[in-house]
Parts: sequence; structure tokens; C-alpha cells
Amino acid sequence: MNNYIWYGLFTTFEEAAIEAERLNQPLADTTNDGFNSKIWQEKQIIMYQEALEGVYKRNTNIESALEDSKVESIIDFGGGSGWIHAFLQNKPHLKHIEYFNLEIPSTKAAFEQVIKTGNLYKWLDFDDSESNFGINMIYSNSAIQYLSNNKALIDLVLRYQPTVILLDDVFESAEQDLYSLQNYYKFYQVNRFISVNLLADQIEKMGYQLLEKIPYVNNYSEKMISEILLPDGTTLAKPSTVSLKFVKK
Repeated sequence: MNNYIWYGLFTTFEEAAIEAERLNQPLADTTNDGFNSKIWQEKQIIMYQEALEGVYKRNTNIESALEDSKVESIIDFGGGSGWIHAFLQNKPHLKHIEYFNLEIPSTKAAFEQVIKTGNLYKWLDFDDSESNFGINMIYSNSAIQYLSNNKALIDLVLRYQPTVILLDDVFESAEQDLYSLQNYYKFYQVNRFISVNLLADQIEKMGYQLLEKIPYVNNYSEKMISEILLPDGTTLAKPSTVSLKFVKK
């Protein structure tokens, strides 16, 4: 079981969360709890430092998405350490872009004293209801699938009305969202397989057009099996991952 990235398939977030809590109970006294773990934080810091040097551990389509867009400011939804900012800083034609990292307080606390940034890097809290300034792009890379639904993303789009929305590494489902447990160093966290049809419909109703949907290539460890392991021992193929680019009509 520990060799599989995914375990179980559930129709609701609540069911998946209950199973994750059961599986994680033996780890209750450890510091290995997903995005608060030292392992994840150390990897994020390394990703930021390496991105400044032009080495990218994760794929991103942000450079190509910016080619035809006059973007001056970006919100990175769930940006971790902010390695996308480091990516932009390593590109002479993009380093002027103002970057806002939208993160939870614990993640912000873990990185803001470690990563030294300039005036173009700013932190933004999810509960910061006062912020309302000009944003040209909302970006996310492997983040929205850890939320139970699309509400936080939709609220963000409604607030800032960006001209471009780029979502990298979206785990695609068909007509409805499904949930599985992601094995992150033996800690199980709920991961959502997102109905792209539903998400596109929600965003298009706000005045956007789905301009591009392309495959996204993950860099999973070859030591892990990327099929979904079911409780009865059988397996399913994992959903495909895509990148979605929306533009304002």
C-alpha cells in the first residue's frame, strides 16, 4: 500500500477525510502531516532556490500563457514557497511582474522568514477580505485539488476579475468530482479529481472562455506506483492531468 500514490476512490470529500483520519491515526504524534511537514517545506525551499538558477522540478505553462497577455500582476493560488516567483525572476522579460502568493497562515509563516524576496513578492491570506487591487492573472499549480470544491477559486475570480486564469496540474474527472487519498511520505491527504466540465461551466458563467486545454506532465517519482489502489486490492488508472487557460471575453 505504501508504494502507491493513491488509495481509494470516494464520491464525497467527507468520506475521504474520514478514511484519511483513520489511516493517519498511527502518525498522530509525528510532524509528517502533509503540507505542514518538514519534508514538504524543505522541498519547497529547494524548489525556490533552484528555480532562481533555472532548474525547475515542476512543470509550468505560465511562460507560454504570458506571451500573448499584457500581465503585470499575478495571484498564485496556493503557491507554497513561491517558486513561480523565482521562475519569473529568472526570465528577463517576465521579472517585472508583481507576484502575490495566496497561502494559508502556517505556510506563510514557514517561508516568509526563510525566503528573502524583493518588492515584487507579496503574501496574501485566504481570509484577507480587505484586499482588492488590480490583478491580471490568477494562476495555480497543483493546489485546487486539495480543496473540497471550487468555491474559493470562484470567489477569487469574482473579486479580482483577472483577464487570464491559468490552472496547471488539474486532475481531471468527467461529470462529477471524485476524491482519493494521496500518499505523501506515508501521510494520507484528500485529493480531488476535478470535473473539468463543471469547473469550466462555473468560470465561463462569469464571462470567461476556455481558450486552451492541454495535457500536463507530472514528475512523479519512479519509486511510486501511480495507479489508484482500491481497498479490495484491485487498481484503477489514475486520472489524466491537464492545464486549463481561460481568458476574459
